[in-house]
Amino acid sequence: MKISVAGIFLTLSISSSMFAADFDIGLSGTEKGVDSFSFSIGDYYRVPQREVVIATEELSASDISVAYFLAEKVRRSPKYIAKLRMAGSSWWDISINLGLNPEVIYVVETDRRYGPPYGRAYGHKKSRKKLYLDDDAIAELVNVRFLSSYHRVSIDEVIERRRAGEDFRNIDRGYHETKSKNKHKAEYREDKKKNKSEKREDGRGKNRD
Repeated sequence: MKISVAGIFLTLSISSSMFAADFDIGLSGTEKGVDSFSFSIGDYYRVPQREVVIATEELSASDISVAYFLAEKVRRSPKYIAKLRMAGSSWWDISINLGLNPEVIYVVETDRRYGPPYGRAYGHKKSRKKLYLDDDAIAELVNVRFLSSYHRVSIDEVIERRRAGEDFRNIDRGYHETKSKNKHKAEYREDKKKNKSEKREDGRGKNRD
């Protein structure tokens, strides 16, 4: 049974393809400063990876995802969102000032129930009897959902990797490496199959001769 989870039910302690040809996403990433996490964000939001790299000079890796997430929601530039953040505003206040409802947009769905520190005792507090998510909690919810959506894995799988102590960059890199290995295996099997087919055809040709 699906459980709809906002911060009050689940606050995690852990929420452009233009460079793809020149960047090996199976590696940690060194193409002009582009690492796999920057690549993933750029690819997911369809923006140049260099734009994401420049953003890392102003925001933390986990905050960059939030900036692009909010920018897409309100159709503003990520740079505009980043300026609000750099001015000292919390993600909660930025969300409200953009006309968004934090209690709605920071919802994830999970098949499991997580106890402390992943439950209501962690990372959030009530303000004026209303739910309030701090910056770390919002970054967690956005990045967990981003990694789940981009790599097409379950929310729970990402949460479990976070609980095991992995940071977002390592989780992202791990998925890229797995995809790269699977791709090479598939290519190897296809080449092997092709070679067998060619040998059979050669054999048939000799028999006809």
